[in-house]
Amino acid sequence: MRRKTNATGATICGLYVPPNVSSLATKSTQQNKLTPQFQQVGVSVPHFAAYRSAYNFTDSDSFVPERWLAPDSADFDPQFANDRKKVLQPFSTGPRNCLGMK
Repeated sequence: MRRKTNATGATICGLYVPPNVSSLATKSTQQNKLTPQFQQVGVSVPHFAAYRSAYNFTDSDSFVPERWLAPDSADFDPQFANDRKKVLQPFSTGPRNCLGMK
């Protein structure tokens, strides 16, 4: 889902993006220097990248259904205790997310 930056702007990949801008592109103007160029295209986080990121999940490229077990479950594996499970939003977020959530 593409979004715009909020009223105060945001820092994306180390570059400040002004308020109400919806995309960030970089352009090399000098040797090894990047200059931000702002357009109205879309700021988003691809699901695949978020779900396969080691920042969000331990052993992120492996199929490990046990990572979703509750901590009080007998089969819970503590190595997955710090996984950022709220990252998983396969049906979108907000008022138009999965109909079955409520």
